[in-house]
Amino acid sequence: MANKNVTLAMPEQLVADMKVAAFQQGTSMNAVIRHLCEAYVGKARRKDEAREALLKLIDETDGRMGSGRFDREETYAGEPRFDRFKAS
Repeated sequence: MANKNVTLAMPEQLVADMKVAAFQQGTSMNAVIRHLCEAYVGKARRKDEAREALLKLIDETDGRMGSGRFDREETYAGEPRFDRFKAS
């Protein structure tokens, strides 16, 4: 795939600092920006893929939630829990 030139507007001091930081890392400002853009797009792709996988799982599942209602006795029945503990 061919590269495309892009013009960016950034504060002069940021450009100067990036050039120094890139040089210290043995790379170029162009390579740093490309890497950041790839990471940004990759994150968006992973979120899209996760969303698609979740939607597929929802469509394929036969799970049922039941009525979705609990009565007070059912909610507070059973073994004591830390949030039910009453200090003496």
